[in-house]
Amino acid sequence: MTATNYASYTRDTREILKGLAHRGRLSSAAQILGAGPTDRLLDYGCGDGHLLTYFQGIIGDEDLCGYDPDSGLLAQRSQTLENVDLRPDIHALINDKRHLFTRIACFEVCEHLSPSAMSDAFSNIQALAAPGAIVVFGVPVESGPSGFIKNLYRVAKGGRQRATLPKAFRSLFGVKIKREYVSDQWTHSHIGFRWRQFQEDLELNGFVIKKRTYLPVPQLGPLLNNEVYFVCEVADSVKFTHQV
Repeated sequence: MTATNYASYTRDTREILKGLAHRGRLSSAAQILGAGPTDRLLDYGCGDGHLLTYFQGIIGDEDLCGYDPDSGLLAQRSQTLENVDLRPDIHALINDKRHLFTRIACFEVCEHLSPSAMSDAFSNIQALAAPGAIVVFGVPVESGPSGFIKNLYRVAKGGRQRATLPKAFRSLFGVKIKREYVSDQWTHSHIGFRWRQFQEDLELNGFVIKKRTYLPVPQLGPLLNNEVYFVCEVADSVKFTHQV
């Protein structure tokens, strides 16, 4: 994926299976986030900022914000986001808006991060969260039947993300798959991501999970769903560590 085809690779893809996975995803995720007129909303790892467009007209542009370290993706923002603060520098954002945001979305980010980079992301989000803020993390389901089907699709598409039949079966049975990171920070691949381990990581890193929702069919749980969303608050025990 390059910065020039972000939308076509994701929400505007013409591939049938990917299209089914992405169609309506952001609309449903926005409902889970549940931000309203009195909120200040941050999309952490916002890409081209498209999620924020769902809240324009509900929340004023001055109370919408996006962070993504890839300035090339930020440059793809739509014209409607011209007056929305989209930033590539996390340190400047924390300095300017510490403990400001009452709603924070972190969708399709953590599955790409190494353990150390994920820990940094958790700390950054806690520094940006206002007291009582709701933080929603969205990550893919890459195990069980869902992970198996995804990996078969990747194999059929020429081995995307280095998918193989053995990895597909390892996903099916929940067997750990070694992940490879670029500069020990991130990976493009979803393969080997373990959402149950991620749930434990959230709790170990100071988040209290209030609700868990699966998409696109919540009633099916993790069995045949594409993503899982964790609605969280920051635990009282970690709030002091981010005070000025």
